[in-house]
Amino acid sequence: MQQTIGKEIYVDPARKFCAWIEGPPMQPDSGVKTAIILLSNLYNEALHLPGGSGDEDTDFVLPEPTDREIDAMRERFENLPIESYLVAQPLTNDNRLERYCPFETFAFVYKYTKDGLDLYESGKQASAIDHWSRGFRHHWGVRITAFIYTLHTYASQNRLL
Repeated sequence: MQQTIGKEIYVDPARKFCAWIEGPPMQPDSGVKTAIILLSNLYNEALHLPGGSGDEDTDFVLPEPTDREIDAMRERFENLPIESYLVAQPLTNDNRLERYCPFETFAFVYKYTKDGLDLYESGKQASAIDHWSRGFRHHWGVRITAFIYTLHTYASQNRLL
C-alpha cells in the first residue's frame, strides 16, 4: 500500500509529538523512552515527505526558537538526565565535536513541527508539507539523529529498553 501525504505520513506523529511536548513535566526514565519513540517516528515519517530539487532551498529561512521557548523546554524537561550531547561532522576531515543542548533541540523540533501543524490545520497542506520537508532536510534531521543516539545510549546503559 502506497502512503499518501496527510494522515498517513507525518501529520499523526507530529500531533502526538506536540501533544507530548505540551504535556506535564516528564518522569526521567519513561520520558527518555517516549522521546526516543516520538522523535524516531517523526524522523521516519519525514523521510517520506517529498523533497525538492534544491533550487527552492536558497530562500528557506530557518525558524529559530526564542530564549523563552527554550526556557519552556528546560522547565518541561527539567528531570531529563542528559545535560548536553556531542555531534561530529562525519563527512569532513574536521574532528571537532559540536555540543548541543537537549532543551534547544526539543524547542527546534517542536517549533518546526507545530508551525507546520498550524499551517496544515488552517488548510495550507502544501505549505505545511514544504515547511516540514525543508526543515527536516536543512536543520533538524541531522540534529535529532544524534539526539536519538544519545537518548538510546542513556536508555541502554540504564536498562530502560
